[in-house]
Amino acid sequence: MVVVLSPSSSWLFFFPVKRAQLTWEPWSVALGLLAWNGKVVESRQMHQELARRFAALEDRRHKLVARVRALPADKQTQKPDANHFSPAEVIMHMALAEEFDVDFMRKTSPANLKGRKPHVTFIFRKTVAMMQNPVKESRTLGAMVPRGAPSLTEAETAWEEVRQDTAQFLEQVEKPSDPMVKFMFFFGLASASDYLTLIEAHHTYHERRFPPV
Repeated sequence: MVVVLSPSSSWLFFFPVKRAQLTWEPWSVALGLLAWNGKVVESRQMHQELARRFAALEDRRHKLVARVRALPADKQTQKPDANHFSPAEVIMHMALAEEFDVDFMRKTSPANLKGRKPHVTFIFRKTVAMMQNPVKESRTLGAMVPRGAPSLTEAETAWEEVRQDTAQFLEQVEKPSDPMVKFMFFFGLASASDYLTLIEAHHTYHERRFPPV
């Protein structure tokens, strides 16, 4: 088994390899979480497909943060206008949106949803489709609007922390089609695959509608 510490986050990845063989099999993984202070939080098996998609989302998260960091300091917190997010606020918004979803999982964990049949509503599907092809601007729930003027560091930290929580919930799911998130009635009961599709679409929306500062 090969252990790799990601240099850009607090993740430890455990990669199983065959005896006397050091060939990487990146997404045949047991995904372990380790805080920088050395305290082990959790170490469980994540389904191969879920781990692959989650790692791709992590890569997109790092790239979006890097895109903001590449801006001059004053531009990072500059709003295009009073009605739109600054680049740093986009990062905090991503964290708040995912925290909003994780709260549903804290109330009813994926482990407690086993045996239920996932079913997302047409509103969920329409929301995902809109974000996958973001021709029009979407409205933001109040709970997902950043308060004050967060710095990029604050926003990045918040997003990384909620991703760690998301990983632990993904580890409770045996396969992508299993139920994961019991949303409010107008979104329905999402499978792990449904939920990752939602996050992927949210990334697409903000990558394509990045603030013009």
